[in-house]
Amino acid sequence: MCGYCTEQMAFSLLASSSSERIGNALKKPLMAIGYLQDCSDIPFAMELMPEKLAEDGQAAGVLSCRGLEILVSQGFDSGAYQALLASSVYRTALDSQSWATEENLYVLPDC
Repeated sequence: MCGYCTEQMAFSLLASSSSERIGNALKKPLMAIGYLQDCSDIPFAMELMPEKLAEDGQAAGVLSCRGLEILVSQGFDSGAYQALLASSVYRTALDSQSWATEENLYVLPDC
């Protein structure tokens, strides 16, 4: 399978303004992963995405990376990053990552 049809569906969703259409597509793992990689509004996509999908290894990895992208580009105090932190979908994605354990996270000492 070449993937052109899947890519076309993802681009069609990106161009769509229908939240119902995007929400339906985000229930399918393959479509969700493609959409999450390229969408411009991750917090909006996570509002429509089923939390169960965030436990999927690939979707969780994409969400984790997109969250880091927002953190680096917009900062911790930005509205977009704070929306991610408030999202149960984002927290589920981070919790499902094997590296996201307390022992592996760098914690700043109290000053």
